[in-house]
Amino acid sequence: MEEASAKAQIVLIICDFPAVFPAYSFKRMKGPIRITSCAALLCGIQLPFGLEIDEIEISTQPVTIDTKAKSAVVESATFVARISKENLLSFLEKELPPQVTQPVLEFVEGKMVLTTKVKFIIEMQVEAEIGIEIREDRYLDVVLLSVDKPGPVAGIISANLARQNPIFDIDDLPFEAKIDSCIIDSEWVSVTGSGSQVLID
Repeated sequence: MEEASAKAQIVLIICDFPAVFPAYSFKRMKGPIRITSCAALLCGIQLPFGLEIDEIEISTQPVTIDTKAKSAVVESATFVARISKENLLSFLEKELPPQVTQPVLEFVEGKMVLTTKVKFIIEMQVEAEIGIEIREDRYLDVVLLSVDKPGPVAGIISANLARQNPIFDIDDLPFEAKIDSCIIDSEWVSVTGSGSQVLID
């Protein structure tokens, strides 16, 4: 509960609640305050394991501030996290084995295309299609969908991707939530999620 409370407090800090309702002001309020909605935009979020999320949009539905209990209840919250191909490639290429070089990542509808050079006896150019799967409503894993060079080369690519997982863990975000969907378009990997009622004290 303490961890959930700490995470929820960060959401309030992001939304500038302390600036509007500093702790001492609870004494001056005559009753509960209800806020219909609250929104915040976070940019350049560096996760502990190295992935940088370009931006996260957070929206909360009714927030009730109880002046007597000196607490607040966020009834529900949603978020959209967007990851660019530049940031995702920067994360993935850190763990590439020496025989995999010059990676280029492109986003197409519903999948990613990784073009790279792989040295296995001889050096060859390889094109692999990669997807993202949601696991247990909290993790994102990258998975190999297909590769134009089967056999050992496919094994090298697949093993490397497996070592990267998970690329995203919901527990690294500063609020309680679960992952609802992950969509890949030409610009972003967009991760949407939601959270239920949270008590903040």
